[in-house]
Amino acid sequence: MREGKHTPFVVSPEGSLAYASMLNDFLLNPAMMIAGSPSMPFCIPKKLRPLLRVGVLPDADWWVKSDTGISGKLLMRKLADWGGIGLNRSLVYKHAIPVFLRESEKVSHRNIPKALLNCWWVELLCTEESSPSPTSLTKLLLSPSEREMLKKTPVGHPYLECLQKMEEGFPQLTLDPWWIKFTDLLTRFPQKNVYKDIVFCFAQHVRLTDIVEFSMRADAVKLDRTSAWRKRAMVEFYELFFPNIRDRLELMHFAQGHDETANKIESRLKKSFLNSMKRVEKKLGILGKRKTLTNIIYYFSNEGIKFDELKNTVNEIGVILDPVVNRISIEDNRVLSKLKNKIPLTRLERLQAKSIYQDHQQIKNTIAIINKKFNSANMDAMKLENCIQKGRFQVAGDTNENVIFKYHFMRNFKHHPHQIRLPISKSLYFPRALILITYNPKSSKWRFLSVISHREAWNFGVEDGSNAAMMFEESLVHGIARCVFSGYVETNPPRITAWQKEAAQASTKVSGNPFTLADVAELADEIGGFFSKHKLQPWEVLENLHYVSSVFVACNVNQFLMVSLVVQDNLGERFVTDIDLSDIKVDFHEKSETDEDHKIKAFFDRLQTAEARKRFLKSLEKLEVPLNPKYPPSYRIWVNPKNYALTLDPKYRSIYINGIANRLWPEKGPSAPWNLEQAPIIHEDFDKIGQEAIESYKREQERIQKERLIRLAHIRSMSKNYLEKIKREQAEEEQASMT
Repeated sequence: MREGKHTPFVVSPEGSLAYASMLNDFLLNPAMMIAGSPSMPFCIPKKLRPLLRVGVLPDADWWVKSDTGISGKLLMRKLADWGGIGLNRSLVYKHAIPVFLRESEKVSHRNIPKALLNCWWVELLCTEESSPSPTSLTKLLLSPSEREMLKKTPVGHPYLECLQKMEEGFPQLTLDPWWIKFTDLLTRFPQKNVYKDIVFCFAQHVRLTDIVEFSMRADAVKLDRTSAWRKRAMVEFYELFFPNIRDRLELMHFAQGHDETANKIESRLKKSFLNSMKRVEKKLGILGKRKTLTNIIYYFSNEGIKFDELKNTVNEIGVILDPVVNRISIEDNRVLSKLKNKIPLTRLERLQAKSIYQDHQQIKNTIAIINKKFNSANMDAMKLENCIQKGRFQVAGDTNENVIFKYHFMRNFKHHPHQIRLPISKSLYFPRALILITYNPKSSKWRFLSVISHREAWNFGVEDGSNAAMMFEESLVHGIARCVFSGYVETNPPRITAWQKEAAQASTKVSGNPFTLADVAELADEIGGFFSKHKLQPWEVLENLHYVSSVFVACNVNQFLMVSLVVQDNLGERFVTDIDLSDIKVDFHEKSETDEDHKIKAFFDRLQTAEARKRFLKSLEKLEVPLNPKYPPSYRIWVNPKNYALTLDPKYRSIYINGIANRLWPEKGPSAPWNLEQAPIIHEDFDKIGQEAIESYKREQERIQKERLIRLAHIRSMSKNYLEKIKREQAEEEQASMT
């Protein structure tokens, strides 16, 4: 292991020796101590280790020889002790739920396949009955022949022959812990309906689509004799495990980012995650039920409480206990004593209080039923509750961490209304060369397609002769924001994403709203520049703080008099919601000088009303993300300038319109849009506000230009002085050499 023979890079290109050294036996390898000296090999007998440590056996008698032929002394007593390989199964039971809760964070942060592989392995360790101790991947790595697929060949397994062919053709695979884990999981997992998903998740983990040609048949790439063995192994894996054209196309479409395929797979894998977690909870509930029944029967015997036949009594009490023992509690019961004594709770404790109270009430009801069933004067409710509490299954790990991860799991596992749907795997985050936007009159939404060459389109599976592959269908603001957050848009050379927007054939309020190709690119740049890369603050999670952190307001993009909010909370989730201002009644000049002026007043007179601010706040309430007065959100407003045919220089139109918008809904101060009672009182004409914004912009540009000229003059002066200094030094050197 220290020589790197068992590192995951054999199968996974992302692997490394450091990565392998930090994995643990719950999920992959046993924890390897990161110490100043290398660790002691597992193969040394347990009873021999103390003798080596204290130096009873002479160091000179220990020689090692590497595969390269180099031999020499090894001071065994100076090696760090890894400890025993064996793990108690109860340790796996206690850590199962915490592992699931922590892996759920990967599910909500776009790494479902790897999370499922880890959780299925934990489920296997919890449910296997073949051995008294849980399976150790380290033992299987040292002795691959001990795997059940070789010792006890499963009859009729659909993938057994494929696994055997892979190892016959590529014996190096048995050195890889991920391959050992995959083979053992696939051949021993009790749920046969999960086999296909295990293969799919493993294919995603090893990036199998790297060797797939995106063609109509999704064939594997052609390799020559000089190709690396890893690529040849992946091609062989693809042909053996994906012989069906339907499964191949699903794998290919998922890698290409097909929205329909990705959503279907995401739903299926999330369901598999929940089912696995429920099966483990059921197993732990059974273990807790057995212990609780033992405690109660022992208590009955000690207190002289009479009952009928033992078997019938156990069955009766077991049915009564089901509601209590089937729920695996992760909360800190010390919170209950705080509630009873009316001691103030922290935010994290308040998060647990409701669950603990409901759980306590359920236990009281259960005790009441048992008391009624076995009516006895000797029965003590407190002692009976103690029997139940001690019998219920107790999970390991820090209580606060478990509660935080459970809260994160409950909130983020399911897709929320208005939430921007992102790719379920990080491998799907890659920029598109050209994105085409077309209007669908049936849904009144816009289709977003990835444009490719005609040859690539045929390989992509497009049969209608077009060169565009469908990605998803959304409203204009939602779709542009989704492209930005999904990594489909690149603004830095050389791979700059281009946009193309087709003219709609049917004219509606949505399709007829003027919004050009340049506006699409500008809005995408505005959204990408405004929402910087999010960093989760751990202390906010600990304090259970949840609030709106950023709001980007896009006006008149989906249609005229429609305001769209792109919202980000402090947990990094993003949403898009719309506000319709068209039905807000305002008194503006019906007989304005021009139709364009009428449009300006029609929009901005509505935007400055208290009703518009109320709708702004209601839209945020729908997202269930509160505003925090202590942490006001970062904010920007952007108005589509194409609704107004202004007699201005084109480069100033956006500044003119957005200058008015920023005066009505300013970024900071008491008049910000989230302050309902502090709407600014505007006395100036809208045109005057817009002209002031242009003048302010010009002054700012002049200031920047002056600073730039000053810097250039300073640089020129320094350069001139430096050149003169060089010339003087050269002249002095020449004069010195002549003398």
